Amino acid sequence: MPIANTDVVIVDHDLILQTEAGDEIARIDQDGNIVTRHSVAGTLVEAFDFDAATGRLRLGAAGNAGDVVLVGSDGAETVKLAGGDASLELGTEGAHGDLMIVNSSGMTVLSYHAATGELTLGAEGHHGDVFVRD
Repeated sequence: MPIANTDVVIVDHDLILQTEAGDEIARIDQDGNIVTRHSVAGTLVEAFDFDAATGRLRLGAAGNAGDVVLVGSDGAETVKLAGGDASLELGTEGAHGDLMIVNSSGMTVLSYHAATGELTLGAEGHHGDVFVRD
């Protein structure tokens, strides 16, 4: 039995958020999948899509790039992955952005310290080779 008011509907265990016109703008289904839609030039397009079975998260839509932004306790954007130009920014004023890459053994094999500009490749027992190809 569906339960409904003007904006929220539950159908077959799915929670659906609708506009006043009845257009579906968000859905959470019984499997934990989440989809939201946003109006682009009068057309609803998916802007956020989480697939619970695979853990895949997709942000953005045609005409709107998706960004992932992490905000520190002071409200400053400390990590930003921009979908529009595939750029990754780490750090902000007063909080430099370090980058560490850890191998499957838990060893940091690449580290970049933004405050000093120091780049370290390799780890104990693991060479840090650099290859430059034309």
